[in-house]
Amino acid sequence: MTSLFVDCDDTLALFCWKPEEPRCPHGNIHPYGSKHSPWDANTRLLEGIRAFRAANPEADIVIWSGGGREYAQTFIDTLLPDIKAISWDKIKPWIQAMVQEGDIVVDDQPIVSKGTHFYPHEWPPRLYDDVDEETTEKALRQATRRALKADDYETAP
Repeated sequence: MTSLFVDCDDTLALFCWKPEEPRCPHGNIHPYGSKHSPWDANTRLLEGIRAFRAANPEADIVIWSGGGREYAQTFIDTLLPDIKAISWDKIKPWIQAMVQEGDIVVDDQPIVSKGTHFYPHEWPPRLYDDVDEETTEKALRQATRRALKADDYETAP
């Protein structure tokens, strides 16, 4: 069964280095670390996580962060309270052992040697911004099949 792994910083939460830019309309304040770092939720990724859960009700969804498990849980509680997800501390050797062939990893850093890696702007795959829900679901199923066929993120098409 395919699992979905998603990073927090610069993946699920997009930081606004220039808060005056319209890309960051909400200006949420970073929950830890630099308390003056405004961020906005990656709404496309949140939609993809919800679609993945709907298509894979028994699959694991892991939200991880180098800031630790509690930090990742803060983002689950804030952005995905309606989704069953697990929070993890993103410790590289441990991750290497947990991510398996066929898993999907969405992270701004390609840190795993198994599974299929996607950068935050690449997943979920979408052909056009105004694409209908059925087409989005089809693209999500294709990405999941691609992840199941890939040997590792370096050989994924």
